[in-house]
Amino acid sequence: MDLLRSLKPSTKDRIMDLVEAVGIDVTAWKASGPANPSFCYQWGFASDDRSRILLCLWYDDCELDADGVLQRWNFRDYIKQIELDGGPKAGRARRVDELLQDAWRLKVPIRVALVEESERKKAAKKEGDPSKPDFRELDPVPWRLTHYDWMTGECVLRRGLGDVDRELDSVERGHGGPTVIAEVTPENEVASSNQRSDELLEDLIAEITRTDIPSTTRDALIQARVGQGSFRAALIKAWDGRCAVTGCKELAVLRASHVKPWRRSNDSERLDSSNGLLLTANLDAMFDTGLISFTDDGEMLLSEEIGVDSAAELGLPAPLRIALSENTATLYGFSSSRAISC
Repeated sequence: MDLLRSLKPSTKDRIMDLVEAVGIDVTAWKASGPANPSFCYQWGFASDDRSRILLCLWYDDCELDADGVLQRWNFRDYIKQIELDGGPKAGRARRVDELLQDAWRLKVPIRVALVEESERKKAAKKEGDPSKPDFRELDPVPWRLTHYDWMTGECVLRRGLGDVDRELDSVERGHGGPTVIAEVTPENEVASSNQRSDELLEDLIAEITRTDIPSTTRDALIQARVGQGSFRAALIKAWDGRCAVTGCKELAVLRASHVKPWRRSNDSERLDSSNGLLLTANLDAMFDTGLISFTDDGEMLLSEEIGVDSAAELGLPAPLRIALSENTATLYGFSSSRAISC
């Protein structure tokens, strides 16, 4: 069976259940009934902090190329087409475009519910007839935006979190990377980036397919693996919304970094905010690859691979702004958590 055909939905799950499955609060929805049109007819759903986004996409719009499954959209053009008809569809499409903007700005993965009509209904449908799904299923693999044009609204969504034609930084750059620092060359830098992307996708698939934990815990682990969800929220609170080193308070460039690498941590440690730092994207990338580390008292250690000029340009070394919590220093001692050549 080819990849596209394997994604074709064959059952119709309730949209409310799918929204809840990805960790979005449906308390108000449940209280008003699962068939409440204010909720169930929407095409996009999100948590308040936009760390979790679910979009309903038509299976027939899926394409397959050398890099996998994708969909190309321009919801702004679609909005123009349906605004003349009036009704709620333009508002639903506008919300999807807004959620795509949030996903692009915050660099968060997108969960997708694929919807499909029956072949019988397709055959009987006349031109201009509205489409109504007969099947709806949640894709277990997260998607991500690889392109979004702020001016036009054109976008490309790809299935999976691999490193494909996008300047994703921390979302596609997993923690727990190599612990031995080799000479940095263009060739091994690309190989290292690809390796981290592959590890991230492997880890996400491993979490998605787990059956030994509750769905809420599974979703929290998935979000934590990409530096989002409650793990990131707790770090933002712990560090007062600022980078632990520079004090930068622009949340769009701040990354939730695990101290003890993901693959060496248990589930509790993976969700423990004490096992984390809030860092700007450049410091997160350096911490991830072992170019910088910290002593237990917060002093920064620099790898010998960082030249004197580069360190000066980056303002390094620089200590942590505030002292580590006792729990962090005791359980996740920095100087012993990562190998670094100094």
